[in-house]
Amino acid sequence: MSALFDHTSCHGAFVSQNSADKDELHLCQKLAFERVAASLALPFTYLTVSEHELCALDNSMARIKSDTAEERRPILLIGGACLDEFVSLLSLEALAEGYDVHLLVDLSMSRIQQLTRVTEYRLFQAGAVPVSLRQLLLQWRAVTNQASLSATLTELIDNYDFDALQQRPIDDLRLIQNQRLKSEPDWKLV
Repeated sequence: MSALFDHTSCHGAFVSQNSADKDELHLCQKLAFERVAASLALPFTYLTVSEHELCALDNSMARIKSDTAEERRPILLIGGACLDEFVSLLSLEALAEGYDVHLLVDLSMSRIQQLTRVTEYRLFQAGAVPVSLRQLLLQWRAVTNQASLSATLTELIDNYDFDALQQRPIDDLRLIQNQRLKSEPDWKLV
């Protein structure tokens, strides 16, 4: 497979753990992934797992196989919560199934922060390719010859702050804050 590829050869997989959805960074990562997928009509499988539900891995891989069976999209972009658990196990399973796995390092977080680097090294040693969402968007913009797609990619790149691995679009933060204010009346913005 060429080092340069466009989005038409990709399928995304985003893992969310039920308890992680309360974390602002995870919500912003999820929203960033969903916005890119929607803007580019990128097919993706959204996986929600419960804490310590490793048996969900079999069902998750079966869903990805089902979702990608007719697409002929050999590159699987994986990110989400619990890098040290679900994301890493899903990545290893996908590699064993013959997928070209690209780990979205800026959209993946570990339950135990100290395990992030060792988990990433293990995945890279096994064959996963480290990539950030920003790198992908820049690459896709570089290889496209369609002006409208290039404009969409430029807008996606320009509207996100990728510093410190935190995608926090202003509108998405307001949405999260409003949702919290509605669900947690005692919580106040400082």
